[in-house]
Parts: sequence; structure tokens; C-alpha cells
Amino acid sequence: NTNTNTNTNTNTTNTTNTSLGARVAVCRSGLEAMDQVKEFLPDVLLMDIQLPGMDGLEMIRRLRQDSQTAFLPIISLTALAMAGDRERCLDAGANGYRTARHC
Repeated sequence: NTNTNTNTNTNTTNTTNTSLGARVAVCRSGLEAMDQVKEFLPDVLLMDIQLPGMDGLEMIRRLRQDSQTAFLPIISLTALAMAGDRERCLDAGANGYRTARHC
């Protein structure tokens, strides 16, 4: 089940990051994530590329066009890696790309 895999990967990533002392905010849509990023200006953004409302690629492009977030380090994450995803993420402006097996 895709939703179960996504939730499991989100929980694993959150547990790892909070155990390292990071504060984690989980957003369930691209629009929610965009609002959170602009409000809190995180040190780094770990972003699923398959977000409802606005996908992660479009969000990366918009963040890169905004002077407030243009230099924010962005790591794209996906549970459903498909051929060409890495290149699309990096072309959109992500600094890195990881599949679920690396998270």
C-alpha cells in the first residue's frame, strides 16, 4: 500500500531526525509545506516529491524563485522511485535526492 509505505517512511525519517536533535514539521500537502517553509525558514528541507495539491518539483521551483528561500538546502525524498526522478529533482533545484531505501 502506497499510503502505508509513505507513512512508514515519514515516521522513520522523523524518528531519525528528532533523535539527532532536529525539530521536525510534517506537512501533508505542498501548499501546507510552502506556508510552513515561508513562516519558519528551516535550515534544511526534506521533501517528498509526491505531494497532493502541489507536487514537490513545483514546490522546489517556487522556492528557488523566492529570494527568501532561494538558497535553502532541499533534499528530495521518495518512496516510489521512478526512472528519471533524480534528474527531475536536481533540474528543479534540489540539492540532493534520496529514495526510501536510503532514508
